[in-house]
Amino acid sequence: MKNQLKNIIIYLVIFCFLVFFCGYIIWQIQPPSQEKKSVTFIINEGEGINEIGNKLKTKGLVKNSFFFALSSYFTGAWTKFQAGEYDLSPDMNHFLIIKTFLNGPKPQEKTITILEGWTNNDIALYLENQNVVKKEDFLKALQEIDTSSYDFLKDKPQTAGLEGYLFPDTYRIYAKSSPEAIISKMLQNFQNKFNKEKIKAVNEQKRTIFEVVTLASLIEKEAKDKEDRRIVSGIFQKRLEMGMSLESCATINYLLEKPKEKLTNEDLKIDSPYNTYLYPGLPPGPINNPGLESIEAAIWPIKTDYLYFLAGPEGKNVYAKTFEEHQKNKEKYLK
Repeated sequence: MKNQLKNIIIYLVIFCFLVFFCGYIIWQIQPPSQEKKSVTFIINEGEGINEIGNKLKTKGLVKNSFFFALSSYFTGAWTKFQAGEYDLSPDMNHFLIIKTFLNGPKPQEKTITILEGWTNNDIALYLENQNVVKKEDFLKALQEIDTSSYDFLKDKPQTAGLEGYLFPDTYRIYAKSSPEAIISKMLQNFQNKFNKEKIKAVNEQKRTIFEVVTLASLIEKEAKDKEDRRIVSGIFQKRLEMGMSLESCATINYLLEKPKEKLTNEDLKIDSPYNTYLYPGLPPGPINNPGLESIEAAIWPIKTDYLYFLAGPEGKNVYAKTFEEHQKNKEKYLK
């Protein structure tokens, strides 16, 4: 009888110990906090399970690094963690953290900045220099990408490419983004910026978005601030109405391998429909990707009596109503 009682006591002690031990383990693998907040956690190349556990403990993401290592061994996941950046939270238990690690690191992001007035070729070269995509792959994607879902491209001639529609802005992209994904992001941004108000104004003026973007690309290169852009837009539109040549130096520079500050007489004689000195009207298409101010200036110009302009000091344009006055401005400011 005594032996039976002794055995029962031993079993009870062992049972209580097991219950306590299991409860302790369960408590250890539970979240250290109920706080929901994003914590960036980085696994570096070559780090083992012990180093990872210690870092998790230091960041307050696990209660005990040893038990996290034990959980990783138990699940067989301890050799499968990849180096990279992860989003964790203090309210995640061990198994949620392990599952997150097994899903792999989140894609690395990169910031790119596309400047107003860049051509598609400029953008392609920039992306290659940023180690995002190869220039030739980007230019090829511009030719092949499906753009049927973008209504603003409906009035674009089939022979025209996407010059003018890659909206200049700062973008966050995945470091391994495809050329198509980057192009789509820029086109979607253009669609967002060219809103219903702008579309309504263009329709009321009986113009096309393609014509507006083409004009805006000239304005982008011919004026530096908002007011000048609207005045230049007014001059260009007046010249179009009068049947005068636009005589935009920007269209000549578009034809040259390297832009020039001062064009020669030979440059002005280049035989191309983009030469707005020789051919009246707008060029066949945009010569760059204009920014929002230039697009808005193309839609809402400032009407003046001016018919001529040139780049003056400190980035401000100098205007003239007559050719004679324009010639005097040339003598004064272009020497």
